[in-house]
Amino acid sequence: MPQSQLLNIFISCSAVDAEFGKKIQIEMQNRLGADDIVRCDSSSDETLGDSIMQNELAQCSVIIIVLSPEAINSRRVRFEFLLALNEEKRIIPLLYRQCDPWIEIKLIEYISFLGEDNYDVSFNELLTQVLHPIENVTELRQDKGEQKQSIISTPPLPLKRRLNRRTFLTGLIAGSIGLAILGEIASWLVRNYGTPKQTNKLGTRFVIYQGHLDQVLDVAWSPDGMRIASAGVDKTVQVWDPASGRRILNYQRHTDIVRKIAWSKDGRYIASGSDDKTIQIWNATNGQPVLTYHGHSNKIVTLAWSPEGSFIASASNDNIMQVWEAKTGLLVYSHPHTPDTQIEYAIAWSPNSKRIVCAGYKPVESWDATTGDNLITYSDTDHGALSVAWSPDSKSIAATSFLGTTIQTWDADTREELITYRRHSATVFAVAWSKDSTRIASGSWDKTVQIWNARTGERIYIYSGHNEGIYAIAWSPDGQRIASASSDQTVQIWQAT
Repeated sequence: MPQSQLLNIFISCSAVDAEFGKKIQIEMQNRLGADDIVRCDSSSDETLGDSIMQNELAQCSVIIIVLSPEAINSRRVRFEFLLALNEEKRIIPLLYRQCDPWIEIKLIEYISFLGEDNYDVSFNELLTQVLHPIENVTELRQDKGEQKQSIISTPPLPLKRRLNRRTFLTGLIAGSIGLAILGEIASWLVRNYGTPKQTNKLGTRFVIYQGHLDQVLDVAWSPDGMRIASAGVDKTVQVWDPASGRRILNYQRHTDIVRKIAWSKDGRYIASGSDDKTIQIWNATNGQPVLTYHGHSNKIVTLAWSPEGSFIASASNDNIMQVWEAKTGLLVYSHPHTPDTQIEYAIAWSPNSKRIVCAGYKPVESWDATTGDNLITYSDTDHGALSVAWSPDSKSIAATSFLGTTIQTWDADTREELITYRRHSATVFAVAWSKDSTRIASGSWDKTVQIWNARTGERIYIYSGHNEGIYAIAWSPDGQRIASASSDQTVQIWQAT
């Protein structure tokens, strides 16, 4: 068939459903008259991330998802579905056995293969959908009076009509045009009358970003607040729109977990540090690589770009903290270290770029950013810290306890201990200052982000929108919103004032 020459079909099913998936594959090859255009992945979850299968999935134009309870619980099948969704592949779900599917796939019309007597009719419908582009199909499923089944096991709600593909796409396009027009009107109003007064309540959630396929370890706003970058265990750095949650760029040049990211001062570049032992600097608009820093011999734990834009400080499990030129990768110096001052987990520059503060197994310390000299210690304990942040007004430093559940603040100049915040119930992984230096946000493995008064320690608000622990938080440049990254694979943006 001429159409088959344009197709590459990928079937994703659980290992339990391998026989059914293989049956679909063989019959489709026979009907299309080609043996090399249909692939079936029924492997176990241990093969998640297999490069050969990922390459075959990337080359396909149609992906068929076989739905069953085992498929819904399979990390590999979900990975392949999300990958296809992100790459805008044509997705055709097959309901093989009753199940409660992922929420993202419920919007896509499925083909029911429930019952052996229905197989031939269902397969012909599958073949029709495979061979005909969506826009040329007037009605893929003629309603002959029978009630259409819902994928979910529970009965459908009364009076709720299931949309066909044409209706769904038409509504989506019309809605997008309408939103675009409203966006232009809103932009014109802002240009001519200024930004409307903020009426959102503290804690109002705006966006839940779900583009990552595993835990999200870091998040950072661009300097102008118009973009967000997030990174994690799925080895990607994703740049997206904080207003809509729309992904703009997916950077995939790292070969291992990406733990830390930072924007350049002008917002043109992003630096990303990975377990692959590299720090890569790349164009934040098109993802083109600019420089790869190979100065460390072990996985990158943390990094920070200097506020004035010329230098990057980085630390690795090789027990070395280095400062180097962002433009050339030329090493400026390695900070002296001994066995009892090893592994820095967090680095922060002072707002004027003159000093660096580090936290890790050892006490919190700072030193001259250009020479590594003039060491100052902010804690007499040996408990260390997991996260550290310098206040925008340069007056204070905050750090989270390495062993406990507290956050400590100090006067940056006198080293006087100011506040010890003790309201979290689990390890605190993240700390960030508000733009005006009056409030602190802290993110914990107790699944909360807490905002509190930096001067008195009084708790102001608890955000409980995540289902799992918090790895990173970032306050927006205008001080109005917070982005929180979690082990639940989401980044959430919410009102912070």
